[in-house]
Amino acid sequence: MLETIEAESLDAFVDAIVPADIRQTRPLAWGKALSERGVLDWRRSHERVL
Repeated sequence: MLETIEAESLDAFVDAIVPADIRQTRPLAWGKALSERGVLDWRRSHERVL
């Protein structure tokens, strides 16, 4: 794909396309990855009762 768009790397492509003033400058703090079961358990524990 990079050859098709004539970019040396993904980073070079992003540098050329995304303005520097809107780029994230630090890594996102997503926390530990959850299994599918972990996500379902988390979701159930955060449900709102109407």
